[in-house]
Amino acid sequence: MVNKRRNTAKDKGKAPATDVDLPENFPYQFTWELSQMSKLVLLEVLDQGKMGYCWTIAYNRMIGAHLYIHDRTRLLLELSPKHLFAHIEEKFANGNLKSYEGLKNFLKDDGLVREEDCKCIAGKNEQSSTDACDKVKDKQVFKIRDLKVVEGKNVDEKEVIFLLKTIGPIAVELEFTTAYIADKTGNIYYGPPQHIKPFVLRKHIVLLTKYSTDRNGISYFKFQNSYGRGWGDNGYGKFARKVSLPKGSQSLIKSYMYPELLDQNIEM
Repeated sequence: MVNKRRNTAKDKGKAPATDVDLPENFPYQFTWELSQMSKLVLLEVLDQGKMGYCWTIAYNRMIGAHLYIHDRTRLLLELSPKHLFAHIEEKFANGNLKSYEGLKNFLKDDGLVREEDCKCIAGKNEQSSTDACDKVKDKQVFKIRDLKVVEGKNVDEKEVIFLLKTIGPIAVELEFTTAYIADKTGNIYYGPPQHIKPFVLRKHIVLLTKYSTDRNGISYFKFQNSYGRGWGDNGYGKFARKVSLPKGSQSLIKSYMYPELLDQNIEM
C-alpha cells in the first residue's frame, strides 16, 4: 500500500501546522501520557493474552481515568477487567464483545469494581464465574450515567480530537491486519491494503491517548494497546488520521466510546 503523505515540515525538528481536522484554537498535539492538570491518568500496559479481552481493559482504563480527571475520585483507580469480562454474557467464544447494549446496561446498572475487590474468574465462556465475587458484601461499585457510542459514518475525527483533549482518553475500535499485530516497531499504521478481505482483519479496541503530527507531516493518533509492553513502543501504537490517508479514504476508527459520568463524587 502506498502511503500518500501530506505537507512536510520545512524546518527540521518542527512539526508543521496541520489544522485541517483540528477544532478551532486547538494545539497541533496533545497527550495524556504526560501530567495534565497535575494528574497522571494512564495505568500500566496490560497483556490480554490470547483472549478477546481488549474491550474490557480499554473500558476499565478509560472509566477509571475519567473518574479521576473529573474529580469523581481523589485517586486513580485500577478497576477490574476480569469483573467486567465475567459479568458480560454477550460475548463470542473467543471473548470478543457481540454488542454494546449489554455492556452499556451493566456499566449503568451494576458498575465496575476495583481489581483488589474482584473475586471473579475470567476465561472462556464456560470457565468464567462471578459466584465468589457476587458473594462479597459492601464492595464499592463505580457506575456511569451512560456509555456513548459513535459508529461507522458518524465517526468524525475532529470530534474525536475534541473529546480526547477536553474529557479524557477514549476507547476506539480499529481493524488490524495480522502483519500489524506482529509488528513490534511502533510504526504508524495506515490501515489494511485495499485488496485485503474483511474476514482476515481483527477487530480490536484500544485506549486513545494522544493526537499529534510528526516531523514528516503525518498526522496520527496514539493509543495504549493490550498486547503487553513488548509490543510496539512500550505497549503503545500509532495510526494515521484521515487527513494523512490517501484522498477519499475513510477514518480508520470504526467506532469510538466515552462515558457520561454521574454527578456525585466518590470518596476514594
